[in-house]
Order: sequence, then C-alpha cells, then structure tokens
Amino acid sequence: VDARGAEWRNAMADTKGHSWRVLFVMILATIPSLIVTMPLYFTLAWPDGPGFSGGIFLGAVQSVVSVLTLCAFAAIASRLFAAFANKLNG
Repeated sequence: VDARGAEWRNAMADTKGHSWRVLFVMILATIPSLIVTMPLYFTLAWPDGPGFSGGIFLGAVQSVVSVLTLCAFAAIASRLFAAFANKLNG
C-alpha cells in the first residue's frame, strides 16, 4: 500500500500477461472452502434439513472458513505482488 509508485497504472502494467494465472490461483484457493461448506450446506441447510440448529452450525463453519479463505487470499496476493511487481518494486 505504501510502496513507492503504487498506482493503478503500474499495478496493471505489472500484471499484464499474468491475468489468467492470477485468476486460476485465486480460484484454486476457493476450492478447499467449497469442499468444506458445500456438503454441510446440502445436509444442514437444505429445505428438508435439521432446521434452526443446523443453520447456526453451518453459519459458524462458514464464518471460520471465510476467515481462513480471506487469509489465504491475502497471503496469495502478497506472494503474487512479490513475484510480478517490477514497476512497483523498482
């Protein structure tokens, strides 16, 4: 954030040619959260599921998984910045 030259134009120039790679890495980071939450959703929150208590448990699990996924996104973004930031690091 406080890097010298941290402007939109420099960031776009640094990621030019890497857009698909960045998108693919971010999608890969969401797969573990989907593997955890989707089966729980279909068993607990489906209209014929266990009801209110299942929804509370599902909400708690989704909250924890969301925080972990957000941490993974932050770590990935910082690694991608270190790998691709030519103009921003220079």
